[in-house]
Amino acid sequence: MDLNSFVDNIKNRRQERLDFSAPMSDLNLEYDMDEGSYVLGANVPNHGETRLNLNHNAKRQVCDKLGIPAKYFDYLEKSGYRDLALHNINELFQHGEGSNMVRSRNGNMTAFLSNRFGIYDNDFVAESVIKALSDDINSENVKVIDASETDKKLYMKVTKPSIKSEIAKGDIVEAGLIISNSETGHGAINVNPFINRLICTNGMTTNEARYKQVHLTSAHADGVINIYSDETRLLDLKLTRSKLIDCVKNSLTQKVFDSHVAKITDATEEIIKPTEAIEVITDKFQLSEDESKSIYDALVVRDAVDVGEPSKWSLINAVTNTAKGIKDIDRRQELEAYGGKILAFVMPKQARIL
Repeated sequence: MDLNSFVDNIKNRRQERLDFSAPMSDLNLEYDMDEGSYVLGANVPNHGETRLNLNHNAKRQVCDKLGIPAKYFDYLEKSGYRDLALHNINELFQHGEGSNMVRSRNGNMTAFLSNRFGIYDNDFVAESVIKALSDDINSENVKVIDASETDKKLYMKVTKPSIKSEIAKGDIVEAGLIISNSETGHGAINVNPFINRLICTNGMTTNEARYKQVHLTSAHADGVINIYSDETRLLDLKLTRSKLIDCVKNSLTQKVFDSHVAKITDATEEIIKPTEAIEVITDKFQLSEDESKSIYDALVVRDAVDVGEPSKWSLINAVTNTAKGIKDIDRRQELEAYGGKILAFVMPKQARIL
């Protein structure tokens, strides 16, 4: 995977971006029949009238900020009451207090956020990762196994094949990292250890953040936001980049990896009751019926190196195997993170064989 091309593609969008803060009362929502899209109208201080098409994420965030249940909005829209939905939103805009940040790219609104949202964009995070690992990537000491971006998040996964361990005969895992970020309000910058299982290329994100930087700053003044012309925010970016680079460099270590291997070894010795264990995680993580069935099927037909009675490690592999087959990238990452959460919690007595 050409990581530099991936980052350059993200960076090239910077000139397409318009971010601004505006009073709630200066906003208005319409529906453009020709475009088939909701359109936000805004009177942006020092910029003038602006019209932006809302994507799905932005529409959901507008509803959330205004306290309108998304299901209610969807019901009005599907039932032919779009004018009522728009009336509700515009009345709340008109009587709203304070300002909000609007993020957009190429005429499309991508996020509706607090005006204290701290901007750490995906290109900033991706560039920092490259700076941290460039020598290792060039010498092939580190392998990039994924770099992807959705409307919600950026994900970058790397592994270090020289740091590995055999959990059982033929069951080899290697050390890795997953770095994620959301420039649209769906999560902090996170750096988490990632365990890559070679026999089936399943991956598990551990429940132990090595670094976390939330998107929070002092309130932006109303008007167009340009963090690259603000000396205070540039200093913040410089400090954040330094911390992020140090964390990425220092997290792909034998010591960090060994601590997780020890937990995995313990998990292989914890025998579970498959049906009961799946019921527990389905309830805990609000899994869909299809996801639960897929996990059960994967647990019944385990790979050749997973022998004996099913263990908590078997369950984790069934969850990450299910994740691998999910097309939605955000949901896939969530399930991989559930694998790490299962590793960290104690299975209830009714779901394990004592």
